[in-house]
Parts: sequence; structure tokens; C-alpha cells
Amino acid sequence: MRLVTNAQRCFLLAEAALRLPGLTLPAGKNANVYFQEGINASMTEAGMTAAQITTYFTANPTVVNLSGTPDNQLRQIITQKYIALTGNGIEAYNDWRRTGYPVLTEHQNAVGIDGTRPKRINYINNEITRNPNFPTDIFQNARVWWDVN
Repeated sequence: MRLVTNAQRCFLLAEAALRLPGLTLPAGKNANVYFQEGINASMTEAGMTAAQITTYFTANPTVVNLSGTPDNQLRQIITQKYIALTGNGIEAYNDWRRTGYPVLTEHQNAVGIDGTRPKRINYINNEITRNPNFPTDIFQNARVWWDVN
């Protein structure tokens, strides 16, 4: 199991370049370059050929180039990262919780205590039963300490 894929690395660097304007980057690198590298790596990891990727980039310039406000660019980066994270639900969930992107509609089978998408992941039963200091008042929709939404 990979801890971090090449696509994740690229999207993390794209977000860092976007959010930290004083960040020193290698020559010729910026948020858009890392963003495109992330999309390319994601498509390669999904089994697409170089020719297919080139065709996609040529046909979809508004998808593969960052544009608009910094918030819109962050939305673009996280949306593509979300796609690249297919199969890694916890990481995708953490990015969604951290940024609010991609914008997701509520689903019919939400499992939160109030019928909405959970704000935290359940603890495993072993943690609950073996830890005498485990707080019993933690619910799926209770905000985590860093939650600002």
C-alpha cells in the first residue's frame, strides 16, 4: 500500500504553492505546473496512455489550468486530488473536511446522528473498550478541535 502517491505529492505541492506565495520553488515550478503534473500522474496511475492524457489536456484547457480567485484555484486542486484519491476514502474525506472541496451534496444514506454527513470518523471498538479514559460523549457529528466550519 502506498502512503503517498505521485499524484498526491503533486497536488500537495500545488496547494502549498497557492497558499504560501513566499514559498521558494524550483525554477519553472508554480501551482499550475504542479496541478498539471498531479492530473497527469493521476491519469497515469489510472492506466491511461501518454497519448490519451495529451488528448485530454488539449480538449479540456479550462479543467487542466488553474484560473480565477485563489479560492477557485483551491477548489480546482482539491477536486482533482479527490478524483486521484479514488480508493483512499479517508484521505479524500480529510481533504473535504479540511477545505470543503469538492462541494458535495448530502446523500440519502448519511450516517451522522442527525442524518447528515459525519464530521468525524468513528473510533474502533478496541479503542473504546480498552481505553478507560475514552470520552463517551463523542458523536460522529461533534466537531473536531480544528473544525472551523
